[in-house]
Amino acid sequence: MHIFIHGGYWHRFSKNEFSFVARAFQPAGAAVVVINYALIPTADMDELVRQCRAAVAWAYRNATSFGGDRERLTVSGHSAGGRLAAMLLATDWEAFAGLPADVVKAVSGFSGLYDLEPIRLCYLNDVLNLTPEVALRNSPVHLVPETPRPTLIAVGGDGGPEYYRQSADLVAAWRKQGVPCELMDMAGHNHFSIVAELERPDSQLSHAILARM
Repeated sequence: MHIFIHGGYWHRFSKNEFSFVARAFQPAGAAVVVINYALIPTADMDELVRQCRAAVAWAYRNATSFGGDRERLTVSGHSAGGRLAAMLLATDWEAFAGLPADVVKAVSGFSGLYDLEPIRLCYLNDVLNLTPEVALRNSPVHLVPETPRPTLIAVGGDGGPEYYRQSADLVAAWRKQGVPCELMDMAGHNHFSIVAELERPDSQLSHAILARM
């Protein structure tokens, strides 16, 4: 069972624009769950994280209803969704929903944003309204994963230096915490083209995520 979390800087898009990612995983027999979350400013950043955690709990408890295997639940996310996917590893699942600590078996983030302080200091904060405290507790680079699980962090070689910095910083920080974390530099891809890799199961990114599944 694979859960995908869409991007859009937490205030744009929905699962409807990203249903194509199922093409990467369904041929291998995976049940694919593309989730929604409320968009800022209708909800704040903390609530977005809570909703994604609740979606994982729902998928775990209802897996048999749609052919999923709850003991093989993995997650991926693009851009803002990559951060939300990473936040799932920084979750006390027993306290949150009475679930096993290792409910999420592996996480993949691509072209993600894992440090919100630069976001807080740019024009995007006119919409996001992040305070320093909210930015800190929602930045995976500063958090300790509750249960270290295999983590793939992919970034496009043409995606820009800030995406690469944030990806590399997360991998370095989480490796220090004992997380088996891999940085995959995808030459020739930018922030937008990297997610299009999931349009087909034989792409480099699809293969890398499927290997962890």
